[in-house]
Amino acid sequence: MIYVTAIRPSTATSYQGITHYRWLDSADGKAGTSNRAAMVKHLDEKKTAQVAGEDGPSWLGVYEVDGQRYVRSHADKSWNNNLDSLPRF
Repeated sequence: MIYVTAIRPSTATSYQGITHYRWLDSADGKAGTSNRAAMVKHLDEKKTAQVAGEDGPSWLGVYEVDGQRYVRSHADKSWNNNLDSLPRF
């Protein structure tokens, strides 16, 4: 599983504006950066990702708005915006 540790947003201030994700793979300790398309593909392949939040970890999933696919966090049966609380890079 990978853990998203930081984000690179564009000028937008929501999950829709995130262009890149910095992550750490818990299985092998490898770290890297992926753009939005690569992270969506990772999740589409049924691989898992999480982000730590104030109330515990949130799973990441693909969320579609007006035909565009985004990565968004999901916890307690609702979509939330825990990605926004991560450091920027």
